[in-house]
Amino acid sequence: MIDSTIIESASRNHLVIDRYIADFIPAQALWHALSNGLVDQLANQSTSTEQLAAQIGAEPESTELQLSLLASTGVVDGEENNIWHLTEHFTQALTFRDLLEAKLAFATLLAPDLLTGGKDFFSSLHRFMSSARTFDLFDYQRCFEVNEENLTATDRWVTLTAAYTRYEAVTLTDYLDLSDHRQLLDIGGNNGELALHLCHHLPELRATVADLPVVCELGRRRVAATSKAAAIHFVDTDLRHEQPPGHYDLVILKSLLHDWPDEAIEHFIDRAWQALEPGGQLIIFERIKANHSISPPRYGDLPIFVFAQFYRDPNLYINRLQQFGFINIEQRKVNLDWPFTLITARKPALL
Repeated sequence: MIDSTIIESASRNHLVIDRYIADFIPAQALWHALSNGLVDQLANQSTSTEQLAAQIGAEPESTELQLSLLASTGVVDGEENNIWHLTEHFTQALTFRDLLEAKLAFATLLAPDLLTGGKDFFSSLHRFMSSARTFDLFDYQRCFEVNEENLTATDRWVTLTAAYTRYEAVTLTDYLDLSDHRQLLDIGGNNGELALHLCHHLPELRATVADLPVVCELGRRRVAATSKAAAIHFVDTDLRHEQPPGHYDLVILKSLLHDWPDEAIEHFIDRAWQALEPGGQLIIFERIKANHSISPPRYGDLPIFVFAQFYRDPNLYINRLQQFGFINIEQRKVNLDWPFTLITARKPALL
């Protein structure tokens, strides 16, 4: 019997941003307000439409239209006296500006694929993948040779996905007691964002992030300026063909398995098994299939929704873990901006 529970993450404050990016047109007004300086101007002081237009180099009529759209979602207020200001609620939401901008940038980038390739998206995933530029963005072939061109191209998706991880990572420390762990291997750990969070939360933890060379180089640059630089080590490796670098009492597979076909899941779980010391713990943290008939996706969900057909039922992961001999398997469903599964399992102490 697998222990399975449904939980609401205690750390959901960042989800306040979703109300501002639910619909395409107001979300676009906000995206450009963040990029053209309108939001920053209003963060500094209240001002009129005409003054604001002059400050951002726009025509007053265009700024008036933009402000009315922002007012419709509660970003700004002041239409009655033409002295505009950011609302208190949106000012609080700006605490999560990095994630807000990442979602908007990602959605803006991917929206044309669904607009022009919707027929393929809803009829043939293979055809959609062949034509959509979404999958050109995540071109792992650029991740092997470290040069400035590949670093620039890869940094686009690494930065975007890391913004999501920055807030998703809190779920692990909200619901799991990881205090006994000392050596972490994060397989496919991107630029180390998850490792950073765990090392800040667990001062005794030392983390190894295993990923492709270009991703690791971006991670080294990301971590170098932090207080945890000495605690996080990056290993350039392709675990599809290479063995795990060492042995650990904690291995994490976060947002990795959905990228690969079913047969590859067994491969990566095998790599985790090899890397774990007897008695060590494996964590799988993945988005899973959502019921869109109950909760239809919003515009701001597009960066996640475009991969909807890649997300699996958590029982597939659980079955693979059982086949390998993992014990103490627990599965939690976590509701964030998308449903996740949080699976923990142990490698037996005595084999």
